[in-house]
Amino acid sequence: MATNGGDIYWFGWLARGSEGKRAFDPSRGALFPYLGGRGVEVCPALDYSLQQFKLKASGAAYGYGYNLCLSAPMSQPAINLNKIIRPTETAVLADAAQVNTFQPPASPDPPMLEEFYYVSTNADEATAHFRHGQTARAAFCDGHVGTEKPLGGSLDQRLPDQFVGRLRPEILTVP
Repeated sequence: MATNGGDIYWFGWLARGSEGKRAFDPSRGALFPYLGGRGVEVCPALDYSLQQFKLKASGAAYGYGYNLCLSAPMSQPAINLNKIIRPTETAVLADAAQVNTFQPPASPDPPMLEEFYYVSTNADEATAHFRHGQTARAAFCDGHVGTEKPLGGSLDQRLPDQFVGRLRPEILTVP
C-alpha cells in the first residue's frame, strides 16, 4: 500500500528513492503488532557486509519473503491462514533474496545480492535464499519451521556461490 512517499509491506514501511538510502520503519508493517514491538528481525545468516550485497534501505530491513500465493488479489478479501487446508505443508515465510542486475550499483557485471520480500511459484523468479548450508528455513502456517532444499535446477547462476533459487511449488500453492 502506497503512503507518505513510500510503501507499506508486511515487514514495514519502505520509502521510495535511491537503493541503499531509503528510510525504513518496521513499526508500520502488518506483523509489527504481533511481534512484541520488535519488528521483523534480520536473519543472522544473511551476510549484509558481503561486498556484493546491495541494501534496499539505509540499513538491513528484512531477509524473509512472504509466500506470494497467500496474497489475494486487491479485489478479493485476504486469505485467512486459519482456512488453509494443509497448514503443516504450506509455507507462509521463507528465507529470501534475489540477484539484482538492473538497479545501480548492481548491473549484469557485477550482479549483486539483495533482500527480497516474497517467494513465489513463478518459474522466472529465483527469490528463495538457501543460506543455511545450501538450505532455506521456512515458517509454515501451523507455526513450525522447516528446512527446505532448492528446487532442482533453480539456482541463479549469476551469483552461484549465494544459492538463490526457488522453493518447491507444493509448499507455496494453496489448494
